[in-house]
Amino acid sequence: MFLRKKHSLLHTLAFRLAVYYAVIFTVSSFLAFMIFYLIISSIIQDNRDQDLLGDLREFTAIMQNKGLEEAKSAALLETKGDGEHNSFIRFFTMNGQEIMSSDLSSWRNMKVSRLALSEISRGTDHVFETMHVQGRRHKARAVYGSIGDRLVIQIGEYLEDDEELLGVFRSVFSAIMIFIIPFATIIGLLMGRHALHGVEQVTQTAMNISTGDLEHRVSVNTNAEEITRLASTFNYMLDRINALVTGMRNMLDDITHDLKKPIARVRIMAEKNLLSSTGDDPYAASILEECDRLIQMIDTILDTSEAESGSTRLHMQHMDMAGIVRKAYELFFPLAEDKNLNFILDIPESCPMTGDIHKIQRMVANLLDNALKYTPSGGEVAISMKKSDQHVDLSIRDTGPGIPGDELPHIFERFHRGDKSRSEAGFGLGLTLARAIAVSHGGDITVHSIPGHGSTFTITLPDR
Repeated sequence: MFLRKKHSLLHTLAFRLAVYYAVIFTVSSFLAFMIFYLIISSIIQDNRDQDLLGDLREFTAIMQNKGLEEAKSAALLETKGDGEHNSFIRFFTMNGQEIMSSDLSSWRNMKVSRLALSEISRGTDHVFETMHVQGRRHKARAVYGSIGDRLVIQIGEYLEDDEELLGVFRSVFSAIMIFIIPFATIIGLLMGRHALHGVEQVTQTAMNISTGDLEHRVSVNTNAEEITRLASTFNYMLDRINALVTGMRNMLDDITHDLKKPIARVRIMAEKNLLSSTGDDPYAASILEECDRLIQMIDTILDTSEAESGSTRLHMQHMDMAGIVRKAYELFFPLAEDKNLNFILDIPESCPMTGDIHKIQRMVANLLDNALKYTPSGGEVAISMKKSDQHVDLSIRDTGPGIPGDELPHIFERFHRGDKSRSEAGFGLGLTLARAIAVSHGGDITVHSIPGHGSTFTITLPDR
């Protein structure tokens, strides 16, 4: 049951809207994070570059005012103050020959950028470089600048603090997204279900109509204009359908009355003639029989039309399906015995459900009558029933001539009679009415048949 509900939820429009919302939210958040991350990275790097430029200007001023030796001393003091692990300073000639450097024990294999020196020699004020430090986790940022007398100074700082700050930012964002994405999906699902509540009302109303409740209407009390228009249009359509069905029902009643009245007069006249005659009057007897058949056919057509149109007034009540089938079995047992048929009943002791008892009785009787009628002497008709959590299945199997494959799609059509059934009395309405009754109860009738081996009709009714 849970898996079915889960599978149904995955295919709902509300779930798809929630997924779309979550995807759009995730992508938008990621793009916003990337933009913000790039801005923060740029600001941090710009601040770092400004610090390096400040140091470069400071050493340039010392070089100009106090000379190279004083600049070297100031460089050593600067790196010791910041920590030789975190910063370094080197002096070069324009051709890349190192003149002096701070302690580089933490800065293994530090190479000089020939490109930076070339840029400085061409008059560029300063050149920045980001470098990888062998054996260390984070990168370093350095600036090259001319400090006079064809000397170049390189000042570098380790970017551990900057990169760890950005790493914390990435971790916090990831943690937030892990929490927000499922939350956004749930919120999207709730919003989708709320937005589609009006559609659900229309669906529920349509389901009620399918059971014959043409008086039900959708309540128009939503703020969504599209849902309000849908509900109003749906209600207007129901009004038209209800008026049409009512008109058809009245017309059928009138036609039935107008047809039955002259048939009844003919029948009365034939009956009087039969009673007044001294001997048997085969014509009067035949007229009586045909009048009864016509009245029965008219009643069957009327019941079938009402059932198929959904206008049948079902008197739903609690009943025992097994008891109804057992009574039908007892009723038809003499007929099966007269034809020397093996009549088998395999049903549970009881099968409580809800339905229109008289309609169900007629449906079962029609199918049993067909099975017994077309099963030859010495054959077999078996009735079986099984009940699940969702529905009740009643199967009637016979060993009759079966139904050809090209006729199977048409056997439930009105007045359809197969080649092998034309020799038997009937109107071709029994199966049509039986299926219409099953459908009006929210069920159906299916058939499996093998020519020459018989047929199995299965009634499936919801267990409600």
